[in-house]
Amino acid sequence: MQRAIIYNVPKWLMSHKYLKQAGYRPQIMFLPTIPNPPSLSIVPQKPSKRYQREQAEREKENERRLAKSSMS
Repeated sequence: MQRAIIYNVPKWLMSHKYLKQAGYRPQIMFLPTIPNPPSLSIVPQKPSKRYQREQAEREKENERRLAKSSMS
């Protein structure tokens, strides 16, 4: 039964599903991003919460260092 359903899915539905799957391209945050192909609409990737937290901590630390160095 499952095989009959899979092999009889309309081509337009399969191509729609393929475009949706191809639009999701997760990338590692520390590497430069790859240019998007013009023929696909890529789903934007949200940065990880951990990465955002680490960036905020680094920024706060840099501000503290700048404040200390300006006071000296």
